[in-house]
Amino acid sequence: MKILIVSSMLVLTWLFGSIGLGIVRADLVEVVRESKTERVVKKESRVYQEVEMIFPDKTWKRETPQKVGWSSEKFDKAKEYFENLNAESCVVIVNGRMLASWGDESKPVDNRSMRKFYLGSLFGIYSGRGKIDVTKTLNTIGIDEKTPLTELEKSATIEDLLTSSSGIYLPAAFEAPSSSKSRPDRGSNPPGKTFYYNNWDFNALSTVFKKETGEELFGAFERDIAGVLQMQDYKPDNGKYLYEKESLHPAYIFETSARDDARVGLLWLNNGQWNGQQVIPKEWIEKATTPRFNFTNPRRFPIRDGYGYLTWIDRDAEGNLIGYSALGNSGQFLYVSVKHNAVIALRADPGSIFKKWFGLRLDPSESYRLIDLILDAKE
Repeated sequence: MKILIVSSMLVLTWLFGSIGLGIVRADLVEVVRESKTERVVKKESRVYQEVEMIFPDKTWKRETPQKVGWSSEKFDKAKEYFENLNAESCVVIVNGRMLASWGDESKPVDNRSMRKFYLGSLFGIYSGRGKIDVTKTLNTIGIDEKTPLTELEKSATIEDLLTSSSGIYLPAAFEAPSSSKSRPDRGSNPPGKTFYYNNWDFNALSTVFKKETGEELFGAFERDIAGVLQMQDYKPDNGKYLYEKESLHPAYIFETSARDDARVGLLWLNNGQWNGQQVIPKEWIEKATTPRFNFTNPRRFPIRDGYGYLTWIDRDAEGNLIGYSALGNSGQFLYVSVKHNAVIALRADPGSIFKKWFGLRLDPSESYRLIDLILDAKE
């Protein structure tokens, strides 16, 4: 585990180094208010078909698309599309089998905002062990900030942070410089009522996790997830904290490979069960993938129809759950298709700020198109 301390003396390093920006593009930030019409009350159908599911051990079992009922020709077209993207790697898993691997599947890359999905997995595990109660308030836990929280802000619950709706609008580590302009006024929304994609919520959750469980985040991840799933490329130094002077709560940075991301996706696809072991409670998976907030203009950002516990929700025109995802800067994603029993992981290194300035980062609208091309290959 590495600890990075960012101060005023290291501003240039932050701007021009390999860390880059830690939040999705500023134009992806939205504020969504909860209302009776916007809350999703329909129970999504989660079972599409009975299939034989297998789990990888130290390596993935590889299979041709055609052998499991997918079009090899359409996979070739998807591969051709991938090769024209500025991405590092992509893997496609169906029923636990790797049907495609393009690029370097073993290369760990800073997964940026996908980190939140990993933390959400840990919250699920420790909630199941009785260590975490999502109804607890920040006041009860003893969470504060360099700029002291108000009593209203302290009334926010763990669940409010998990759904990015704490109503706490303060500077946070690893956020885009434009965040100060898009951030709502402090005190403008009570906890739990308004969605705002908020690094303060995400970072404070790492502090909550340590306080409530007594565990260090990366140590817990290595033992309870990477070890159990037999991740091939994750090493202890692939996780690090990033502190900034504005906040007590650090960002937590994961560097992961596409084939290891796919293991996490397969765990979720199987309702938290891994080869006979219930790693994450099924109830947690269902809560996490049930939208707390419904977005009224979802086609603006495909596959983002709603937001659950640190998870983006994808639904069909009738409102049924078809998939969910973890999304990161530079068009990166881990997409779980419950409709097709598939997992797709795309890694695209955001690199330094120069990569952004020269337009070399992958645009999400381009990378999300790859999901459609792959899933269209199901015959």
